[in-house]
Amino acid sequence: MFKRIGMLMMLGLAACAVPDTDPSVRPSRGLTDVALIRQTIPSIVTIKAETTVWAPTAETLPSGDKPARRMVSHHLRLSSGVIVSSAGHVLTFRRSLEGMEAIRVVTHEGFGFPARAIRADPITDLVLLQVETGGQILTPIPLALHRQPKNGDRVLSVSMLDFIAPKTAVGAIENANLHPATGPGRIVTKIDTTTEVPGSGGALVGADGVLLGIILGPRQAIGQTWDGTFALPLSAFRSLLDGLPLAQPSEARPTQ
Repeated sequence: MFKRIGMLMMLGLAACAVPDTDPSVRPSRGLTDVALIRQTIPSIVTIKAETTVWAPTAETLPSGDKPARRMVSHHLRLSSGVIVSSAGHVLTFRRSLEGMEAIRVVTHEGFGFPARAIRADPITDLVLLQVETGGQILTPIPLALHRQPKNGDRVLSVSMLDFIAPKTAVGAIENANLHPATGPGRIVTKIDTTTEVPGSGGALVGADGVLLGIILGPRQAIGQTWDGTFALPLSAFRSLLDGLPLAQPSEARPTQ
């Protein structure tokens, strides 16, 4: 019961986080902002990467034990990721995992699972994780494999960085095929929103709930040359998903 109450609170926070948008960027078809968020949240996860530095020690504990080592420091990084298959495949950015010893994926319900990197793309800096769910089925987001985003399309960006509530922003595509001067990826998508877009690794979702791209962090792929909010379009990393049991748009869950 407590889990259900927590989920309802999280959805309420998400709904409150949606800003009012200019009616001109809203198409006549598509889900409402709240319905779109509710449909997308189960496919967004927090990536928890940790490492601990140890050093030899000659110290004696109050109990009289003499440990062989002591902890010097502990490092934790949180980032967002997107579930792309029910077999436990998650997309995120490699830089958030560099130098980390342990990776855990935490779902919107608070369940945590160990994960490991199985593929990486040096051009886009994306990495594909295999999550060890122990048989539990994850909820993948449907992918727009054969759709080209267009300028003016209404989009939603969602990330999950703190295990508590998703960060969301509603806006429109300003430039669907921007060619940055620096950074990985040949083409990025520029987004126009009325609020700050969530952190890197989150999902860029179309008005019908399908994945259009992965949100980039500030200056992550564009250096100091461009200002604004950007995402890697699906076309930039489609080959990274080859052979996976991907969810198609027809498999999207009905929204209550």
